[in-house]
Amino acid sequence: MREQPNPSAQTGFDAASVSIDRMIQALEHEEFVLYYQPQISVRTGNVRGAEALIRWRHPRHGLISAAQFLPALHDVRFARRVGEWAVLRARQDIERWRRAGLATVPVSINVHPEHLAMPGFVPSFLAVAEGLIDIEIIETALQRDGDVLPAVSALRAEGVRVALDDFGVGYSSFMRLAELPIDLLKVDKLFISALTRPRTEAHLLRLRRILSAVVSLAHLCHIATVAEGVETNADLAAVRELGFDQSQGYLHSPAVSASEFRKFLQPTVSDESSDKISSVGAPLDLRRDKINVRAG
Repeated sequence: MREQPNPSAQTGFDAASVSIDRMIQALEHEEFVLYYQPQISVRTGNVRGAEALIRWRHPRHGLISAAQFLPALHDVRFARRVGEWAVLRARQDIERWRRAGLATVPVSINVHPEHLAMPGFVPSFLAVAEGLIDIEIIETALQRDGDVLPAVSALRAEGVRVALDDFGVGYSSFMRLAELPIDLLKVDKLFISALTRPRTEAHLLRLRRILSAVVSLAHLCHIATVAEGVETNADLAAVRELGFDQSQGYLHSPAVSASEFRKFLQPTVSDESSDKISSVGAPLDLRRDKINVRAG
């Protein structure tokens, strides 16, 4: 999900003045951390997954979101190194949750197209992720059929789920959507916010028809749908009416630290009592659950 800077937390930070070498140094000095934003079932309210989002704990400027140093994330050298770090850190956080007796949910990491296209990415990712982590990619990455699509297909063959992030801000057609090797479709928050804050009634009607068609087509292709940027109860009601499977946004929670995210996880249960789990808690071992139409 594309993030907006938080001005109150990042006053005085000038991303343009930060070199790639300084970013790499920050990575080596463990100044980066992962925060996790839950993805919630629209139908049941259960936590169905989480997106891992990078933060820079800057020694002078405090906690800085990735939106503030986005240009550095497009540098191939830094994108590869921070991508490898993020996968390892997410796996470590998941292992800590499990040792604490918590049932984990699918965690997804944003992967830069250049990193995904590098030779050896797939086996390297699989070796570190150990079946615990999924990936998110942007629309433009899938326009690079020659190098990205084979990697995506290879990951899915190994059970890694792939989410298409920020759908609607690129150029994917409906026909293209039907062909893409993805498991989740995350509709950009610009569309979600417009559902409850339209320019005109005619604009709202057209937007609802478009989003309804997108959700229906995704479901026909066995692709789960996620509404990004859900900030109000009105937003949630709108995406529920349109048939979205999951929602993500500040209405549920901002991205929080790994320790804070524990509050979204349910204690593990024994096999004997697993059939007694109610709709209040997340099912055990969601990692390999298949997401069907309107899964919750």
